[in-house]
Amino acid sequence: MHKNETASHQPPETTSSTIHQPLLQDCLQDNPDTHPMNPFGLFIRPHPTRGNGLFSPRPIPAGTIIEESPVLVLTKEQWEQGQMNGTILGEYGFCWSAGGMAIGLGLASLFNHSSKPNVNFIRSPSTKTIRFVTAKTILPGEELCICYTADESKLWFTPARGEEEDEVLGGESEDEGDGLPDDVDGLVEDVQQANLDSLEPTLQAPRPVRISSLPSYPSSSSSSPAPQHTIPPSSLPAPLHSSEHKASGQRHLSKHRQPATLVEDLAWQEDEWKDEMGRDHVGEGKKAGEDWGEVVRVKGPAERENDGNDRELMQVWILEFSDAKLTKKALNFSKEIWPNDVNERLRHLKRVCRRNEDGKEICRIALCPLDEHSADSLSTLMTAFSPLLSFLTPKPWSVPSSGARTQEQLKWKHHIWPVSFSPAPIIPADSSSWPVSRKAWVAAGIKRVLEMAVDAKKKNELPVATFCTSAPPCFWPTMDGFIPPTLNLRASSCDTRISESHPLRHATLNCVASIAHLRTVPPFTDVPPTRNGADYLLTSLSLFISHEPCVMCAMALLHSRVREVFYVFPRRKGGGFEYNGSNEHGDASPVHQHDEGSSLGEDISEQGGFGIHARRDLNHRFEVWKWDGHVDEDIRKELEIDENFQL
Repeated sequence: MHKNETASHQPPETTSSTIHQPLLQDCLQDNPDTHPMNPFGLFIRPHPTRGNGLFSPRPIPAGTIIEESPVLVLTKEQWEQGQMNGTILGEYGFCWSAGGMAIGLGLASLFNHSSKPNVNFIRSPSTKTIRFVTAKTILPGEELCICYTADESKLWFTPARGEEEDEVLGGESEDEGDGLPDDVDGLVEDVQQANLDSLEPTLQAPRPVRISSLPSYPSSSSSSPAPQHTIPPSSLPAPLHSSEHKASGQRHLSKHRQPATLVEDLAWQEDEWKDEMGRDHVGEGKKAGEDWGEVVRVKGPAERENDGNDRELMQVWILEFSDAKLTKKALNFSKEIWPNDVNERLRHLKRVCRRNEDGKEICRIALCPLDEHSADSLSTLMTAFSPLLSFLTPKPWSVPSSGARTQEQLKWKHHIWPVSFSPAPIIPADSSSWPVSRKAWVAAGIKRVLEMAVDAKKKNELPVATFCTSAPPCFWPTMDGFIPPTLNLRASSCDTRISESHPLRHATLNCVASIAHLRTVPPFTDVPPTRNGADYLLTSLSLFISHEPCVMCAMALLHSRVREVFYVFPRRKGGGFEYNGSNEHGDASPVHQHDEGSSLGEDISEQGGFGIHARRDLNHRFEVWKWDGHVDEDIRKELEIDENFQL
């Protein structure tokens, strides 16, 4: 089972086990079944339900580094090609960076799973190690366990400042009660376990420590072993959906733990837009543009690649020659300097381009992007690789910056340089194919944020408003991999920069914070996620906003994993969504396509947004739609905001 990844067959959920005291003493003697290891004397002992487990013979303070275990890192391709999930090694895999997997070595392969772990692990891709740190005090004979599943222990929250001090000062210490006489240890063991089962200990978040407050210790030389490196003792809060978290919520109902107060849902009923046969139906008195209206798809750079006008170019180094004998050497050099699994920017490009020019066969070999090497460095590498290549000179060349997604693109790009062809699904340009019921639901959301924005202006705030909710199940996509949203989770927010005198109180950020808070209070703490990641911030939710958000807020929405965004008023300066090709970065000397009416000499800040929602270089994409229905002129004027404000 992959650590930090939900599996279909989890080990039985238990707390970390404790070996009975007499059994512990036997294990510490010359028992061939135990295998003491590392400075803590940890040993392996069979467990009746989980197989072999890792146990401690002595107390270990919380925050102690048990081991920094090395790992064997495999790329995503190596893992899949080797079908590692079907092997015994697949059970020891930890999710790693760039989609890869790491096989734990040393103690990393010995920890059993528990939904109430007493050991946390920290991955370090730079050193290819995993650090295992005790989350609480380990008692003698207690099994050391980690949590395999991501949705059980992935989010940790630090309490508010005042509340944190009250909880830390008022809570009982886990170390109290230690040091019982040996003759009563076995007698009270069952009572201790019963107490743990009936009332789980309250876990506090680690308190921040100022560097200036840390004591300084004089250096000294000693022949004795160095003391174990220990992080200041502290324990982490319980996982969000665990029994400890729910019990803690009942014992500590502060203002942050009160049941959620939800905003009113949208004034929309599916029955009003369906007839008795379930078909779309527009009732009497319903007006197009007001009660329902169209929206226009705002496409980002990655989505525009599917259109027929994607003609962006980039610069690469190439070798050009007419001697066919050099082809193999030049091709091998290209593979040496540009491995298939290294340069993502050229993955769409064929290495060889053959052309018949003036009756002569010309062969060109693509080497690497222009910004990765200079001409001199390439010449030096070529000479070292093969003397036959020392007579060739690298030259810059313009090639397509992406593969072809349509037949029209393939035809145009092939004339410049051969590229890969990956047919893409058609992205609709507007909502004309939607059912009227969905258009009416969108109109209800747009109406809500416009009303909120007007009210915000009356309170002397910037008139920007957001409303976030889960779309009705009838509008959920049917594609594989869709993560269902949390039903009935909804929040609304306005821009409060003026009233709070804080530059980051944008409406979007306030709304994300509200959703994050709602997920930590009842009833949403009692709703288990339908699958891994379903309970993360705005996952699969829909957001309505009066104005196009700024780049910062657009990135916040991307990080929160929102599914779709609807807005009314675009922002000519600094918007994060609307994209015309002028703000694409990352390619050397690209040639961009401009929208009609835009000027080549126009300043970038005057040309619209960055297409944050759909970019090749970001790891999440979401749909963005601009309202194309009716907006009252008085409301439009009332909600006008200076273009220099970032919203």
